[in-house]
Amino acid sequence: MREVDFRFEGHELRGLEQNPQTSSRWARLASEGKQVMQFLSGRRYIAVVVDGKVQFYGAVELDHHPERQA
Repeated sequence: MREVDFRFEGHELRGLEQNPQTSSRWARLASEGKQVMQFLSGRRYIAVVVDGKVQFYGAVELDHHPERQA
C-alpha cells in the first residue's frame, strides 16, 4: 500500500491507497482493478477517489480562512 502526506490550502492531509484485502466496498472495487485512494485529515477520513471521481464523507470543511469572512 502506498501513502502520501501533503498540504492543501494550509491543511495537512494524507492519501492512502486502498488495501484490496479488507472487507469494505472500496476494497472490493480495488480488488476489481479500480484505483482507489482514501484521504484523511488528522485521523478522520474525509474523502475517497475512485478512478478519478471524488466522493466526500459527511460535511467536509477545509476552508477555514477567517480573513475571508465578511
